[in-house]
Amino acid sequence: MSVIPNKSFEVKFSDDDHVDLVMEDGHISVTQGKGQWLQANKIGLIGQEGDWNFDPSEGMPWVDNGKLPPGRMNIMGTQLDHDMIEIYIRQQLNREPRNKSIEDVNVEWSDKSNRGIQARAKIKSIKGDLILVEV
Repeated sequence: MSVIPNKSFEVKFSDDDHVDLVMEDGHISVTQGKGQWLQANKIGLIGQEGDWNFDPSEGMPWVDNGKLPPGRMNIMGTQLDHDMIEIYIRQQLNREPRNKSIEDVNVEWSDKSNRGIQARAKIKSIKGDLILVEV
C-alpha cells in the first residue's frame, strides 16, 4: 500500500479559511505538485495547533485550547507582539520539508476586536519555485 503525505488530501478553503476535504465519486481527492505544496503551507497556518488529525503537532497556537505545550502562548486574545507571531509563522513554515527559505513575513490585525488577523509570507521551495501564502 502506498503512503500519502498527510497534507495531500485535496481541500477546499472557504472565504473564512475553513477547510473541507474534496470528494469525487465517494473518494477523497488527492492533490500533487505545486498546488499541494501551497495547500500544505496554508493548512499549517490556518489550523489550530493539534486540530489536524493526520498530524496533531501541525498548526498555529491561535487560541488557548488547554492543549498548548509549555512555553507556547496563544495568539488571539493576548498581548503577543508582531515579532512573536512572525516567529510562530516561521516555525510552522519551516516544518514543511519542501520550503527552502521564508521571506517577507507580514502580519496585520484586520480586526482585533473580532479576532481577525492576516498573514503573508513569500516561500521559496527546494526546487526554486516561489509562492505567496496568504491566510
